[in-house]
Amino acid sequence: METYNAASWLLDRNIAAGLADNVAVRYRGQDVSYGAVQRLVWRVQRALADIGVVRDQRVVIVMNDSPEMIAWILGCMRSGVVAVPISTMLTGSDVAAIVADAQASGLVVSTEYLHVIEPVRSTLDSIRVVHVDDSDDGAHDASPNHIEKWTAFTDDTEMPAADTTAESSAFWLYSSGTTGLSKGVMHAHGNMQATFDTYARSVLEVTPTDRFLSVAKLFFAYGLGNSLTFPFGAGATVNLHPERPTPAAIGQLAAAEAPTLFFAVPGFVAGILDKVFDIRFSFADLVIKLSIFQRDTCQVQSITFVPTLGIRDAFGTIGKLKF
Repeated sequence: METYNAASWLLDRNIAAGLADNVAVRYRGQDVSYGAVQRLVWRVQRALADIGVVRDQRVVIVMNDSPEMIAWILGCMRSGVVAVPISTMLTGSDVAAIVADAQASGLVVSTEYLHVIEPVRSTLDSIRVVHVDDSDDGAHDASPNHIEKWTAFTDDTEMPAADTTAESSAFWLYSSGTTGLSKGVMHAHGNMQATFDTYARSVLEVTPTDRFLSVAKLFFAYGLGNSLTFPFGAGATVNLHPERPTPAAIGQLAAAEAPTLFFAVPGFVAGILDKVFDIRFSFADLVIKLSIFQRDTCQVQSITFVPTLGIRDAFGTIGKLKF
C-alpha cells in the first residue's frame, strides 16, 4: 500500500511549495510561519522519542488552542503516534477515564490543566506527562515533580515522517458523552485530505490568501477542520484564540485580524449581533464567508462587515452540505 502521512500532507507539502516564510498561525498578535511550525513539529517528534512514546501508541492532549497544540497533533501523526486531543472542559476524573480507555502512553497539558494530572496518575501511574506552559509571561513554568517540561526539549532538528498509509490511525476524538460514557472515534490519515477536498476546496473555495477564525476549539471535529485541516491544507493562515470564546472576545479578535473565513454555530453569531453595538467594533470593510454549523447542515454565506456597525446583512447561499 502506498505510503501517506497526513502531517506531511498538511505541513511538509507547503514547505516544499515554497511557503516556509508564509504565516501559518496568528497567535496573540504574533506571526508563526510554516517553517516555524515545522521546527515545532520536529521538536515534538524528538520529545516523543525522548519520553519513550512509539508508533501506534496514543498521546492525550489537554491544551488551549496554540501553535504548540497544532505542533503536538501534527508531531504525533508525523511520528505514527495517535494524537488524542480532548475537551479542556472535562474534569480530572473524566480525563483519567479517557486516558485509561485509550490506553495512552503520554499526556500533554497546558498550565491551566495541570490539575488533571493527579487523577490520571492515580489511574495509570506509568504515563509520561509533558507540561506546556502557554501563559503569557511563562510564570508558571515550574512543573510538578516527575513531569517533563516542554522547555526541556530544545532539539528541533529534522525528523523523518513515519511510513504510515491513508488507512493508518492518525487521531482519535472523543464524543461529548451526552448519552453515556465518552466514546473514542478513530480517524485515519486519509480522512483529513478527504474533508479538505470535499468541503474546504469544493464548497469554501479556500486559497492561500484566506485567514481563518473558528469559535470551535481544536479538540472538536468541527474546530480541528476549521483551524488545522482547512487552513494548512490550503497553505493559508489561521487565527487561534486560546481562551474560552465569548461573543465580545471573538468580535474584537475578528475586528483586529479581519478573517476571510469565520466558523461558528448560529447561537454564537446571534451573540455577536447582540454585542456588536455595545462594543462599537471598528471593522474594516470586508466580506467574509461564514460557515454556520447546525446539527445536520452546514451553510456557507457571504457576510458584509461595515465599520462601527458590525454585521450588516447576509446574502446568498454559496453551498449546503449534509452531514
